[in-house]
Amino acid sequence: MSESNRRTWGVLAVAFIVIEGLGQQMRGPLLAEFGETFGVGSALLGLVAPAGTVGFVLAVLGGGVLLGRNEPKHFLLTGSAVMALALLVVGLAPTFLVLLGGFTVRALATGTFRAADKPVLSHLFAERRGRVLNLYELAWSVGAAAGPVLATVVLAVGSWRLAYGVLVLLLLPVVVMVWRTPLSIPGSGEKPFTLAGLRTLAGRPAVVGMTVALATSGGIEGAVFLWLPTYLRTIVDPATANLALSAYILTYVPARAVYTLVVDRVGYLNLLVVAAAGLLPLFAAAFGLVGSLTGLEVIAAAVAAGFFVAGLFPTLAAYGVAAAPEYSGPVNGLSLAASYAGGTVSPVVVGVVTAQYSIRTGMQTVVVLAAVFLAVVVGLRVSGATVRGATV
Repeated sequence: MSESNRRTWGVLAVAFIVIEGLGQQMRGPLLAEFGETFGVGSALLGLVAPAGTVGFVLAVLGGGVLLGRNEPKHFLLTGSAVMALALLVVGLAPTFLVLLGGFTVRALATGTFRAADKPVLSHLFAERRGRVLNLYELAWSVGAAAGPVLATVVLAVGSWRLAYGVLVLLLLPVVVMVWRTPLSIPGSGEKPFTLAGLRTLAGRPAVVGMTVALATSGGIEGAVFLWLPTYLRTIVDPATANLALSAYILTYVPARAVYTLVVDRVGYLNLLVVAAAGLLPLFAAAFGLVGSLTGLEVIAAAVAAGFFVAGLFPTLAAYGVAAAPEYSGPVNGLSLAASYAGGTVSPVVVGVVTAQYSIRTGMQTVVVLAAVFLAVVVGLRVSGATVRGATV
């Protein structure tokens, strides 16, 4: 495969994930607009977020299993093209039911594309896999941070439907280039996934450890994204609490830039241990386990924690793929599913604990998750769960 085509696929993957981040983080600011347009209340609006979660997970898991039996380009082309159509349906939706259907199909299409994107990148850029996959997640952070801004600008000049028109226009050139650009995977590429392959993965401590760690880090992210503003409102005013969450998310952009630069130099597990060791005391301080802090000090600790959280998912995903490069599709699906599962369960746990005790006690479950994460990655490091291309 020519160097030009390899770079083109890298740019196409980054362009897709930026657009995905834009669309994912636009939904919150547009939620009230959906309610006004379709005359539905908060109970039904709550279906917008989970509408495609199950579909996404099924798509990345199923696509990962099937990746070794099909051309990866088929997944990338189908996913990007169907996503463009789904976004068009969302923008033109005449009823709330159609809107939910559009979001569901969009998530299935996203999962189809993402079942192949990281495996393809990990094969094309095997010599700097960790850096490339961290850069990929950095691109998502840029899109995610820009999503609320795009929604605000569009609402200032017209209907929320225009926002989805913009996404379609941004995605169409990606679809065309995916269709036109040849793709060949160097080396042996993906092996067809079988029961023997499942036993192989289950027998690799690096893959098992990655799965447990990703479920834990996903739990941290899910709980913080949903509950941090509620917690901070017990300390500062609502506007400041909401801005603190925005600041937390924005730390992902410079943080992932740093992780991209250093991951291949220091090694996956070394970087993860350092990040986890930095994360734990910051969460302990932010959530009331270290003395009595002022509101601004709590916010500073929480926002600083975002810098360390930002690199956990991409570094773990790269570590897992490096542990089984011949099964990068299933490992990629497993990593996404584990992270989404953790992010789905943890907010519920925080809510239950909060109902029984207080929001501060509820958020202290995040500290527990951070401690578990540190224990897992230290265990991997001490046990010598090495991977090809990065001894640590």
